[in-house]
Amino acid sequence: MSLVKPLLRDLELLQIPGIGFKFFLWDRLEAYNTEFARPDRVQQFSLSWAPTQITEMLSRRLSAFSEGRVRDLSSLTNARLASPLQYLAVLFAAGSPRDMTRVCQEILSEQLRMDSSSERLEVEAVIEGILKFAKQRANELAGPSTLRELMRIGRVDFTANFIANKIFKISVNSARTKISHWVEKGIVERIGEQRTGSNRPVHHYAISDVRVARAALGELDFMDFMDNKILVCVNCSRVLLRDCDIQSRHTCHHCGSEQTNPASPVPN
Repeated sequence: MSLVKPLLRDLELLQIPGIGFKFFLWDRLEAYNTEFARPDRVQQFSLSWAPTQITEMLSRRLSAFSEGRVRDLSSLTNARLASPLQYLAVLFAAGSPRDMTRVCQEILSEQLRMDSSSERLEVEAVIEGILKFAKQRANELAGPSTLRELMRIGRVDFTANFIANKIFKISVNSARTKISHWVEKGIVERIGEQRTGSNRPVHHYAISDVRVARAALGELDFMDFMDNKILVCVNCSRVLLRDCDIQSRHTCHHCGSEQTNPASPVPN
């Protein structure tokens, strides 16, 4: 930010007639707008990509590269993940066109490493490619030390009491401080409250990024991860990371709808 901060605050420069400036900045910097920019004087926009848009982009890129012969990743494999392969690429892209390309690149790289003569993407290449990308992206988002801590937890949702008493053997206040750092990084979010017997409810948290969740649970079988750690809200269609193998009912923290564990969020 030290590079662009002087430009973002120089209103005389930004408002020169006939000249336009566009800054594409990380959305996590929005909280610091008043320090780094002048939102009261300079118009700002938030860019986001819906899963349908990412899917369409991937289809068009495949079609352009193959001269119209391929529009879906499923046609490039006979593996048991063939039908939802494009869905998985979009899911782990998490709304980023660039990450969508990275997911596909890792899958292809794994296939070339396993068998460069194969004309089809094999299931092992799909699973390993997604895991490799997830670990890379998780390290970028969370950092190696935080990722190691999330790996120790072994769950995608938790409370401060749980990680304090069962995982790190620290005070609850220290656990809350640790979680607050994860929330600031944008990799964990508060999803509601959880009752603990006769005591007052405690804050309930969950990993907020599917790549971080997959990397933290990298030893878990891929289909078990998809079946037991991911829900798709029946009302707002948002992806929810929950420990469905531990609990049977969950609430979407985006729209408040009650959820029950599905057989799998992966389309047939």
